[in-house]
Amino acid sequence: MTYKLMIIDDDANLLSGLKRQYHKRFDLLTAESGAQALELLKEHRDVGVVVTDMRMPEMDGLETLKHIREISPDVVRIMLTGNADQQTAIDAVNEGEIFRFYNKPCDADVLAKGIDAGFRQYRLVIAEKELLEQTLSGTVKVLVDLLAFSNPQAFGRSTHIKEWCDVLAPKLGIEHQWVLRLSAMLLPLCDLILPPEMVSKMKSGDILSDSENEILQNGAATVHDMIMQIPRLEKVAEIIAQVRKPLKIKDPEEIAKLPIEARLLHILEDLSWVTTELSLGPDAFDKLIINLDTYDNSLYAVARSTLLNKIFSLEEHYEALSIPVMQLTSRQILLQDINTDDGRKLLSKGAVLSTMQIEKLKLIAMQQQVSGSIHVAQLKKYAPSMRKLV
Repeated sequence: MTYKLMIIDDDANLLSGLKRQYHKRFDLLTAESGAQALELLKEHRDVGVVVTDMRMPEMDGLETLKHIREISPDVVRIMLTGNADQQTAIDAVNEGEIFRFYNKPCDADVLAKGIDAGFRQYRLVIAEKELLEQTLSGTVKVLVDLLAFSNPQAFGRSTHIKEWCDVLAPKLGIEHQWVLRLSAMLLPLCDLILPPEMVSKMKSGDILSDSENEILQNGAATVHDMIMQIPRLEKVAEIIAQVRKPLKIKDPEEIAKLPIEARLLHILEDLSWVTTELSLGPDAFDKLIINLDTYDNSLYAVARSTLLNKIFSLEEHYEALSIPVMQLTSRQILLQDINTDDGRKLLSKGAVLSTMQIEKLKLIAMQQQVSGSIHVAQLKKYAPSMRKLV
């Protein structure tokens, strides 16, 4: 993948000259002010290196780089300035976390070599993050697949929550979407301690008592402590710990201070309890209205409008099949609970089948504990864009 270079300077002649020299070497964006650069960065999320002048009106280079770091923390930042004083360099490195610092006038080839080094650094950071995300995601998926057999109902709901997160995260500008996704996958761990009567109330969308809300929060705290023991999942643990805090806060201003991931998952978790199919209708959201004092209402509105417009229906994009266990394939969606012949539930309706789950089902079937055909939904060939959602 080719990443973009952004150069920021209030000197239009300098920018014009750099465009002429670099247009064949780099995919280049230019901005004549910090404010313009920030707007460009929001539109072009593939910027890998930023070069900025230090002295600019209204917003200087150092302040610009601070804002850039907030928007895109991984972008490599280079300072180009006519200020040769030592304090400027120190402030730039310490406050802006600068990768390189060059004084004007700077030879174009020297600057280009620094930019090349910046792109190498950016690719290294991105590759390391992708490897970490893929490793953690794969590990968590294996864990969730295994736990789904012990509590198919709880982990079946994570199918819905993950799907909704995939739709909403880009709309809400959530940067680390993999953290949100892992939080959604592990959230059902909180339900393992719930008494049956609470499960029934949550399915019907009833208001819980203060003592029942306390049970929910204690469950989240327990799961937080468990996940905190896994390196690199500290952020996931903190999100899960705060998902159910609005149940106790019930103050819009205080709820708004919680991480957006926690506020969103609080709504989507409630939604998953009252949703029985992958297709989603207004009636499910209507059941949540009694809990509005515990939601971020703006997030509720975005979730409602976005999901009702974007979520696909089974009938439109899937075809229903009835097949033996031995013919199941990954990514099919269960249209029924799978039970053993003696009545023990193995997987819940709505679960997206994984390879591990299918192999486990085949072993059980070979022991003649599961018989008959399984009703599943399979993605139609004409709807490939839906594959990323399941």
